[in-house]
Amino acid sequence: MIRLEQVTLTFHTKGGPLTVLDHASALFPRGKTTALIGPSGSGKTSCLQLIAGLLTPTSGNVCRETVSSGNVAHETAPTLSYLFQDLALLPWLTALQNVNLVLSDREETWDIAKEWLARVDLADAADRYPSELSGGMKQRVALARALSTEAELLLLDEPFRGLDDTLHERMRSLVASVRKEKTTILVSHDQNDLTIADHILRVEGGAIFEV
Repeated sequence: MIRLEQVTLTFHTKGGPLTVLDHASALFPRGKTTALIGPSGSGKTSCLQLIAGLLTPTSGNVCRETVSSGNVAHETAPTLSYLFQDLALLPWLTALQNVNLVLSDREETWDIAKEWLARVDLADAADRYPSELSGGMKQRVALARALSTEAELLLLDEPFRGLDDTLHERMRSLVASVRKEKTTILVSHDQNDLTIADHILRVEGGAIFEV
């Protein structure tokens, strides 16, 4: 289980302090899919980055799953896989190498990486570099990379952006098929994507609330 407890996140910009979250609290149940919605710039991506540990809250706490050993509770950060909004593909690696990078970066996992490229309809693009791929193809390589791991926590920031309707539906079905038993947090502006969520949180005006 992941919780944001009275989290405030303030960025210092040239125009002065910018508070994205203001004493915001939210619960992300273990093994469930939570969709984060809200206007552009409301803080959805910042929520993912806080959960991933890429940002530190100005105040408040980000609490991850805890396990007990005797009378002592230990905070354990779940293993995570993150599909970044900017995709973060390494330009000097092929599509296959980008996927395999999160598996082992060794030849023994190439077959797994190839299987995931096939699942996103990119089997024929395995040896192509990001510069040789369209925007939608890059998106699917990043999705294959995110889904290929056995991580307990799956963070997906606009995972279907740039896909046509047919591909969008197929990739959404793929995510739905692998999200079981994972804690999944999905950021999307598409109402159809909410159909695979167990519950929905809206980020707006510095607050996070259930829809």
